[in-house]
Amino acid sequence: GVTVTATVDETLTVTAAAVTAANCDVTAGTDIDAPPVTATAIPFGTISTDTFYNACQSLTIGTNAASGYQTTLTSIVGLDSGANPFGVGVCDASCSITVAAAWATAGNNGYGYCMKDETGDAAATADATDWAAANQCGGATPKFKLVPDLSGPQSAEPIMQSAAGIGSDVSEIGVRISADAAQAAGAYTGIFEYTTTGTF
Repeated sequence: GVTVTATVDETLTVTAAAVTAANCDVTAGTDIDAPPVTATAIPFGTISTDTFYNACQSLTIGTNAASGYQTTLTSIVGLDSGANPFGVGVCDASCSITVAAAWATAGNNGYGYCMKDETGDAAATADATDWAAANQCGGATPKFKLVPDLSGPQSAEPIMQSAAGIGSDVSEIGVRISADAAQAAGAYTGIFEYTTTGTF
């Protein structure tokens, strides 16, 4: 008898990349170009009040994990200027960290995000209701969610997911911001974090 053996190493690759303004699928407002948007920075610069500003990144994930993966989004440092937090808002109709809602009125201030599947259906798998095709960035009825804040404390929210190994899932995340006229003056900085976990 001949015993044949082989081992396949676990693989999990995650790539974030900037999306140019021309290819950013968030509708309405001013799209920020790449650069200055990069894989690790979204500098909106000086913004006017009651105005939408949008920036997009592309997330590409591949793994040979038998039960797939999950990617979550959190804010590990809130969008603050010293002791002044940037108002998180409620979109147009009570969006939250777990429920998406329409956000077409720039006077409804805050910051949030939308998702769009480019290759595969990772965002729709993570949330089949909120990220159904029509509700994705640039869809017929685009919707947005708020970013979970770990200092809240709030739980991380899944934004991409698969139930099996995948060669390449590609989804776009669109980040939107709008400032209220009463928002305190200052330079605001926050840190968003993507965390991808394979289920091997």
